[in-house]
Amino acid sequence: MGYRSDVGIVLGFLNADEANKFITTYKIKKPEFWENEIGKFWQMNQDSSVIYAQMDSVKWYPEHRLVMDISEMLEFAIENFQCAYHFIRIGENEDDIEIEGDTHKEDDGSVRKDLVHLTLELNDMLTISRRIILVI
Repeated sequence: MGYRSDVGIVLGFLNADEANKFITTYKIKKPEFWENEIGKFWQMNQDSSVIYAQMDSVKWYPEHRLVMDISEMLEFAIENFQCAYHFIRIGENEDDIEIEGDTHKEDDGSVRKDLVHLTLELNDMLTISRRIILVI
């Protein structure tokens, strides 16, 4: 069975047009990946500027093809579009939590103020909640 994790990812763009440009570009760049993974399991928010996914009980190993493809997609988005992402992985072990995010940077290394605001919004969209449930 192996070690499993719960994973959440939100990839946000400044507006729906920027998100649509990314989607069109990535569908051309990686059509099979988009069709088999992104198109089936990812969704868009109401204003179509955020792409998101929540995966429960998945094998999330750095050498796993899905993990490498998603990492590559996020890197491509950050390097080429005005966007930000927030990622959380919770493993089976109590202390196994990974949180990361990134924001597109300008040529001088600075982050645009509207992207800082977007990053904060994404952080609010994806949070961790641990619960104890007693069933008797």
